[in-house]
Amino acid sequence: MRLKHVFIVFLFVQVSFAQKESCHTQKLPKRKAMQNEMVTCFHDSLQSSYRLTIPHRVVAHYHQFHTENIFVLQGRVEMRMNDTVICIKKGMHVSIPKGTIHSVEKVLSRRPLVVISVQSPYFDGKDRVIVSDN
Repeated sequence: MRLKHVFIVFLFVQVSFAQKESCHTQKLPKRKAMQNEMVTCFHDSLQSSYRLTIPHRVVAHYHQFHTENIFVLQGRVEMRMNDTVICIKKGMHVSIPKGTIHSVEKVLSRRPLVVISVQSPYFDGKDRVIVSDN
């Protein structure tokens, strides 16, 4: 029984290390940059994952064919989903179903927002529809 627990812990450590290396999450930015940054973590035919760094905002948009899952690694922001504004912060997870208009309205923390964004199926950016800010 103990050997099984040791193996599970070893497997978890290996997966965590692999994700940190592929998404460059071991050193998160301390200062706000001028523009958003997107680093590809991994993708296959079923999903695409990215590390996104958001210093100020993300314009309102939706995805026609993709569900997006956001895992917050750093920061605190006001996020709009359709007509609802929510506050998200480190440690939270948000699911954004396809067709949901969403944006980052305002970064509330000193550090930029850093998230892992997982989109399924494979995301090539073609279904990102910007919504007018009228």
